[in-house]
Amino acid sequence: VILLYMTLLIIFMYNMYFLICNQITRYVDYMLFFFFFFQAEDGIRDAQESRGLGDVYKRQVSTQSTGLVEMKMASQVESLGLGSAQELWDRFDVDHNGILDHKELQKLIVYCLENKASMDEEKEERQEVLDDFRTGSREYCLLSLKLISEDGKVTFAKFEEWLHDPENFLFYPLKKFKVMLWALDLFCEFDVDGDGWVTEEEFNMSMSRLEKDLTYGTEDESSRILGELNFADYDCLESDNSVSTLELVTVIVNMWERMYSALFEAADDFFGNL
Repeated sequence: VILLYMTLLIIFMYNMYFLICNQITRYVDYMLFFFFFFQAEDGIRDAQESRGLGDVYKRQVSTQSTGLVEMKMASQVESLGLGSAQELWDRFDVDHNGILDHKELQKLIVYCLENKASMDEEKEERQEVLDDFRTGSREYCLLSLKLISEDGKVTFAKFEEWLHDPENFLFYPLKKFKVMLWALDLFCEFDVDGDGWVTEEEFNMSMSRLEKDLTYGTEDESSRILGELNFADYDCLESDNSVSTLELVTVIVNMWERMYSALFEAADDFFGNL
């Protein structure tokens, strides 16, 4: 009898063991199923956390675009015989006070113009640009400082940021640089009171003179082009009812090819036909 009871007990314990093991296995399966299900669902719903191929591609495009700008800037600086923006700054911040003044900027611009790669047929024009720049270099440089920094105080941080801008004037083509100098002269003409800003009243006074030229037939094509623009066209960056040096120069330089043709090529054709 004792042997029979022991046999039944063993069979009962054996069955209980397998029952418990099966329950544990099913529980683990359920847990794994829900774990992976919600992980996958989170990956679908949470677009911000996604790291799929689309995000990788976007990051690569962004990185490549930044890299191209960096490579272009580095190549331009190296073309001047200097290794980096810091070396360029160290060479021309002569007094090492951390601020680039107009005299230091003049030397930097002349250096860039003299060392710019140029075709043989451009040598004469390059010398002409250098002569024009040196003639009015102080005023040009004081205004050019405001193209780099609105307050005219150019620190290395502002200089480096501006140098990374593909539209910095150090690397303008000669003809574009020549139009920029003309735009600086134009700003001085518009800035009647010389406070560094062109008000709408000053602008209207200057434009009225251009309108008289148009009326009496003494205009050139450049006057006609300027007559196509109104005050709001120049007050394009801040929209603060005044035009800064940067705003006026930006507008003129954005159409530099048209302005160059009107200012210089048309004049050459006129005198060539005499």
